[in-house]
Amino acid sequence: GILSAMCTAVVMLGLNRLSDVEPRTIVLHFSMVSTGIMGAVYFLAAPKGSIGAFADHRGLAMLMAMGVLGTVGQIALTKAFASGDPSKVSVVGLSELIFGVVYDRVLWHRQFGVLTLAGITLVAAPTAWLLATSRRARSGSPPPLGSSVPAKAP
Repeated sequence: GILSAMCTAVVMLGLNRLSDVEPRTIVLHFSMVSTGIMGAVYFLAAPKGSIGAFADHRGLAMLMAMGVLGTVGQIALTKAFASGDPSKVSVVGLSELIFGVVYDRVLWHRQFGVLTLAGITLVAAPTAWLLATSRRARSGSPPPLGSSVPAKAP
């Protein structure tokens, strides 16, 4: 998880610097690299004679729909990171937490334990804190108690 987060951060910053490159070109590159790597993993790790989702028409249709929707989402995300401030755009990624919790609760009636709730808090709290402190700094409100940021002179 930590390695994934670090790699994602590097990619997000890179996308912002590639703002002059067509987003579909970037998405095509990412898609081709990930398809090649995951295809190799599948063929090396799958049990012999197993073709998984490809054997069932419903599974294949769902796989294709997921690919199309994922591509549309990736193009939108690439455009967002190319045109906006990466730190602000990445906050939208936290909406995954909300959707995940709602889907788990409504569709599968999942109960959340203390560790799950603690994990959600550990993911969301730093971002919420950064948003709150950056808004306070922009609005001219005094810095939080214990902060080393000097107050503005009148």
